[in-house]
Amino acid sequence: MKLLSRTAGLLVAAGLCVGLANLAAAAGDKGDKGDTGGSKRKLESKSKKAESAATVDFAKELGLSFASLTTLGARIEQARQQADPVALAVAARELHTAEKVSGKEASLKSSTIAKEAVEMAKQRLDKSELTAVGMLTNKTKDLTEAFANADKKATADAEDAKARQSGEKGRGIQGRLHADSRVNATIDVYVDGRYVGTMGPFGDIFPWIGQTPWETTYLRAQSRDGRTWHHAVRGAVRDFHWILNP
Repeated sequence: MKLLSRTAGLLVAAGLCVGLANLAAAAGDKGDKGDTGGSKRKLESKSKKAESAATVDFAKELGLSFASLTTLGARIEQARQQADPVALAVAARELHTAEKVSGKEASLKSSTIAKEAVEMAKQRLDKSELTAVGMLTNKTKDLTEAFANADKKATADAEDAKARQSGEKGRGIQGRLHADSRVNATIDVYVDGRYVGTMGPFGDIFPWIGQTPWETTYLRAQSRDGRTWHHAVRGAVRDFHWILNP
């Protein structure tokens, strides 16, 4: 009976030690929300103030009475939030035409929107989007490498799907993103130009990322109050802890 009591006591003590260790680890992770070591990599980004297109009075600044200009800013912001490079390119083309007609430029220029559309299309690597954006912005030559990468991605995705069907494990870079907001704002998060979730003030999300090894992971976040965060991750085979600072 004494032996059993002693054994039970040791088990309880061991359990308490493990429990305290787990509590300490959890408290440490929640307290500083930093790199936990192991295979997780910590990334930090500071916000940049981005001009909201919705606040630009294009009709007034260009001196034109085009009815479409009254909704242009809202359409640009919608395209940004929906991560739609084709809609951005259409808006850039429309604004470019208005600039030519008026002989003026607004505070937000068509060249800026066109560049944004091209960069978003490069991140998304969708061939139909790349084609459309290239035609709308006359930047097809700038998208040559992106077209090649889109072909690689399509081939890798097909091979991966075939391997999964035959019972093999998925190939390529696999990891989870911990998007960690230190900001008192609602923030939309995008990975490779695709929406992955929304964080409330000081919130977190944990989307899964699966990529082929040649890819770069493009992280973007946009708050509802006009701030943006950007980070590009290259050549890493691990989870990511992305901290968004004010």
